Amino acid sequence: APEGEAPGEEADGAQGAEGAQVREPSEMGDDDGPLFIDPDECIDIPDGSEPESSDEGQGDEDEPQKEFGPDQSNVSVDAHKESALAVAISPKDATLIATGGQDDVAYLWRISDEEGAAITQVFKLEGHSDSVIAVAFSSDGKYVATGSYDSTVRIWNPETGVCEQKLEGPSSEVEFIVWHPKGHVIVAGSADSTAWMWWAPTGKVMQVFAGHGDTVTCGAFGHGGKVVCTASLDKGAIVWDPKSGLPKHRFNNLHGAGIISIACHATLPIMATGSDDVPENH
Repeated sequence: APEGEAPGEEADGAQGAEGAQVREPSEMGDDDGPLFIDPDECIDIPDGSEPESSDEGQGDEDEPQKEFGPDQSNVSVDAHKESALAVAISPKDATLIATGGQDDVAYLWRISDEEGAAITQVFKLEGHSDSVIAVAFSSDGKYVATGSYDSTVRIWNPETGVCEQKLEGPSSEVEFIVWHPKGHVIVAGSADSTAWMWWAPTGKVMQVFAGHGDTVTCGAFGHGGKVVCTASLDKGAIVWDPKSGLPKHRFNNLHGAGIISIACHATLPIMATGSDDVPENH
């Protein structure tokens, strides 16, 4: 997002979850350097202060079965008992893959790099009680995270298959997860219209971003990790200051329908959004 005034409403002082006490971070990096999010700078969430679930449900409609062409993949696996909803490749080990499914589980797989590709199960990651809709490796490959419709995020050790942290806070389904590009900070968006940021190694809540009017469907770290960008079914996007939890820029009614995808440039203040609105002439 540009550094100047954003179109739409001026960024206002929307706070995090009610009652949250935000501590001033000791070092967040300067404008020219990388962003360091101090794991000690977490916020305290008093009991009973979590945001309430959104009143609006998201009904799923059955779609007709589609016919597919021949399988042209080098290797495939069908361990999931229901739809496979997410897949990720380790940034440090291209042979390690994670998948998440509607069967409430995730898997870690190893692809052989020998002639005649083969795939073997490394770990079955169990613990979620609803669909695993997102999987993602940290930038250094030390952790793999899973996000679920059970409203939690779990942090796993890919070398042992052990769940090291269960991240809680959202009061409704988790819709996406995204790691900071340089560290072990993770953000998740929820159907309760909030996004949450944790320090993954300890499970501490670092920030709650509250300001959308509907499900927070997607998000990303922008400008080299210096800002958090989220978008929602409310047709808007918000650029957040991760230090204060307040909006830096707010973009309203960007599309004719809810926003379902977002991307940020790795170093420049550029953000792109996608929606399921279809032009009338299409």
